[in-house]
Amino acid sequence: MIRDEKYMFHSMNLVDEHINFNAPRNPSINLELMQSKLDHFISYSVIMLLKFYNLMMHDQIQFNHKYDLKMFDCVLEYLKKNDDETYPVMQIYYHIILLGMDKTDENFFRLKELRGKYKNELNSVDNYMAFLYLDSYCANAYNNECRTDLAYEQFLLTRECDMNLFPELGKIMYPDFIYSIKIALRVKEIDYAENYINEFKKNLTEEKDSTLNFCYALIEHSKGETNKALELLAKTHFQSFIMKIQVKLFQLQLSYEMNYFDQTLSMIDSFRHYISRETLLLDNLKSVLLKFLSVTGNLIRYRSETVLDKKGNLLKIKYDIENLNSNHFGIKLWLQEKMRDIEN
Repeated sequence: MIRDEKYMFHSMNLVDEHINFNAPRNPSINLELMQSKLDHFISYSVIMLLKFYNLMMHDQIQFNHKYDLKMFDCVLEYLKKNDDETYPVMQIYYHIILLGMDKTDENFFRLKELRGKYKNELNSVDNYMAFLYLDSYCANAYNNECRTDLAYEQFLLTRECDMNLFPELGKIMYPDFIYSIKIALRVKEIDYAENYINEFKKNLTEEKDSTLNFCYALIEHSKGETNKALELLAKTHFQSFIMKIQVKLFQLQLSYEMNYFDQTLSMIDSFRHYISRETLLLDNLKSVLLKFLSVTGNLIRYRSETVLDKKGNLLKIKYDIENLNSNHFGIKLWLQEKMRDIEN
C-alpha cells in the first residue's frame, strides 16, 4: 500500500466523517478519533512541507533565488526526534533534503537503503525523485571529484530506475537515453547497453538516428573498434549545442587514440574557436574544456618529440591534469589514462 500525502488526506477526511457521525449520538467516542485526525493531519502536512522544501531548495540553486522556507528548522527537528518509518515517503523526502544539505556518503547510503527498502510502497514520482538525488550524488562525485568508486552503484540505480521503466512519468528524452548507455559502459556493461538500445529505442521521439549512432559509437569504442566509432559519430547531426560539444570531444579523443596527431591538433584549434563562440556554454565548463584542449595539445607535442625539455614538460602536463577542476564528460580521467600510457 502506498501511504503518501493523498492517503493521509483521505484518511483524515474519513476520520472526520466518523467524528461527524458520532457527534449527535455519543460525543465521547470522538476523543480517540480526534487524536487520529490530528495524527493524519500532521503526517499529511509534514509530507507536503517536505515536498515544498525539496522543490524550493532545488530552485534556490538552479535559479540563484532565495526563498523564505518557513518552519523548515522546526520540521527537520520534528523528524529528527520522530525517526518513524511508518510512512516511508516522509522518511524518503527527509533524507533527500539531508543529502541535499550535507552531501556525504553516509547520507547517500542511508537514502539508498530507504529507497531500496520501501520502493514498493512509493508511487512512481516519489520513487524516481529519490533516484534522481542518488544519481545526482554519484554524478557529482564523478564530474567534480573524479571519483569512480560509485560507478557501479550508479549503474545499479540507473538499471533499476531508468525512466523507460516509468512510462507514466512522460516521454523519454534522448539525453537521458544516452546517459543510461554512458553509465553502463563506465562499468563495462556492454551487453546491457546493447540490450538496452534494442529494448527501448522504440521510445525515442527526437533525434533518434543521431542518438542511436552516438550510442553505438560509445559501444564500439568500448570494444576497441575506434574506426567504427568514428564512422558512427560522422552520422550524428544533433541540434543541441551540448551534444555537438560531446560529439566533437569524442571525435577528438578517438583521433588522438589513433595517433592522428596532425589531424587532432587541427581539431583542437577548430574546437577551441567553437567553444569560445558558444554563448550558451557556462563559463566554468568553457574554461575546463579550453584547459583540456591545451593539455591534449601538449600531450601530442610531447609524444611528437617537438619539445626540448621532455622531463620538465611531462611534469608540467601532469600538474595541469591533476589541477583540472572538473571531470565533466570524463575528460580528466581520460587525460590521466593517456598520461599513464606515456609513463608505461
